[in-house]
Formats: sequence, structure tokens, C-alpha cells
Amino acid sequence: MSDNKFAEDPIQQLWTLESVGIVDQDMSPEDKFVLEEFKNSINMVEGRYEVSLPWKVDKKQLPTNLALSRKRLNSTIHKLKQTNKYLEIYDQIIKEQLSLAFIETVPEEDHKLTNVHYLPHLPVIKDSTTMPIRIVFDTSARMDKQALSLNDCLYSGPSLTSHLTDLLKFRLDPFAVSADISKAFLLVGL
Repeated sequence: MSDNKFAEDPIQQLWTLESVGIVDQDMSPEDKFVLEEFKNSINMVEGRYEVSLPWKVDKKQLPTNLALSRKRLNSTIHKLKQTNKYLEIYDQIIKEQLSLAFIETVPEEDHKLTNVHYLPHLPVIKDSTTMPIRIVFDTSARMDKQALSLNDCLYSGPSLTSHLTDLLKFRLDPFAVSADISKAFLLVGL
């Protein structure tokens, strides 16, 4: 178990990594370093958690990719115009993410800076009545084959998902808790 000061509290225990079968015994030194840096960077800012990106120190600065991002946006708009329904839904999702501060508008004067990296996005459309379209940010996008992507510049860190056999532990205790947290990853600021 964790040597966390809250470990005696059953509710707090529920939220520890060990309670869902995630332990760091098999992690590489790099993964342990990345996880420790992540834990040390967690802050609460204006009601949201904020964490630092796990930058690799040996990578060059990301290239400015404004041209690529604009080209991808124009392509996305063109494709979505084929079905007006999807364009409206995509627009609503973007507006909602702006209003919830999940994304931000880059001021026009920042487009002239040389150290700005944009996240191109694309729609994923599926046959669903509840969520027919969602936005995916493409962190592996590159300007060309020699350029770095955001993914190239960040440690991936350890896998914190349970192994399938660990999920069998779910049936051992008399009570189980499960949750579907709406937009959970979007609630963490970077």
C-alpha cells in the first residue's frame, strides 16, 4: 500500500493508484522519473488541476506549425461542409470547449512569434445518436518528415492502465465503484 498520509481513510484509498492495480514495481527508471515529475507538478489553479508536460530535455524546440494547422483546419472545414449537420456540431463542440477553457484562442499577434506550436485537430465521426462526432487533437502531426511532433518531444511515461488480470480483482470485494467522468482529460490544464 501507499505511504500516503491519507492511506488510513477508505475514501482516499479508493483514489490511490494501488487500489486499481497500478504499482510501479515493474517501471523503468525513466518511467519512475516521469511519474515522479508528474506528481510533483500537480497544482490546483482556479478550480482545475494543472500539470506540467513531461518534456524530454534532449529534444530541440518544437517548430512553429501555423501553416500546417491552418491547412488541416481548412481541409476539415471543407470535409465537414459536405454534411452541414456535422459542421454545425463540430462548431458547437469548439465553442463549448472555448467557453469551458479547455482550449484557447491564440491572439493574432502571437502568430508572428517563432516559438508557437499549434495542435491541429480533426473530427472522428461514428454512427452514434449520443456523440456522432468528437474532436481529436493530433499531437503526432509534423510539418515534414524531418520535423518533430509534440509527441516526439514528450516522454510517454508509464502505462497506468490495469492489466486484464487485475480487472478480475473487481469481483473480490462486496462493493465496487465505477464512474464515467465527463470530459475528464479536458479538465486537466497543461
